[in-house]
Amino acid sequence: MRIFNFLEKTRVTEPSRLVSTALVIAALTMTMAFGLAACGNKESLQATATSDKKVNPAPKLEDPSATGRELITKWLTALKDRDLESIDEQLAPNFQIRRANGSTATKEEYLKSPAVVTSFELSEKLVGLQHGQTLSLNWAIKVEETIGGITYSNSEAPRMTSFEWNTDKWQIVTYANFNAPATVTTTTSTTTPTTTTTAG
Repeated sequence: MRIFNFLEKTRVTEPSRLVSTALVIAALTMTMAFGLAACGNKESLQATATSDKKVNPAPKLEDPSATGRELITKWLTALKDRDLESIDEQLAPNFQIRRANGSTATKEEYLKSPAVVTSFELSEKLVGLQHGQTLSLNWAIKVEETIGGITYSNSEAPRMTSFEWNTDKWQIVTYANFNAPATVTTTTSTTTPTTTTTAG
C-alpha cells in the first residue's frame, strides 16, 4: 500500500511541477520582452529628441539685411565693451577670420586676443541674404580699432561675414576684414630720413 500511495503521489504531482515550470518560464519571457521593448522605446524617444534638436530650422527672415545689421551691431558692441562672454557666444565652434594684414585665427585663437574696437559706424548699405540655415552679409564700416598692436584707419572699409543658425541663435562662421591699416611713421636710423610705410 505504501508503494501504491507513493506512485499515486508521483503521478499527481509531476504534471503540476511541469505546469509550474512552464508558467515560470513564460512569465520570465514576458518580463524580458517588456523590458526590451521599454528600453527600445526610451532609446527611440531620446534619438528623436536629439534629432529634433539638431534639425531645428532657422527662422525665415522677412528682412535679412535688417537682421544682419542687428547682428553686426551686437557683435561690434561686444568688442567695444570687451564682453568676452558675449563674443564667445556669438562665434560658431568652426569660426575663422581673415584679417586685412593676411593673418588668420580660429575661435580659440581669436578669444585669446579679440580686436579692440574704440568706435564704429556702419555704412548705410548692408546686404543680407538668407539660404536655409545660413545668412551672408556684405557690408562696410568706419571703425577705429587695434589688432595685434596695430591701429587701423577710420576710413570706410568693406567686410564679408557669414552666420549659421545653431539650435536657437545665429553665430558667426566666417569673417573677412578688408580694412586698410593706418599709415605708420618709422625712423630706420639717425642718418636715414623718416620713411612712411603701410603696416600689414
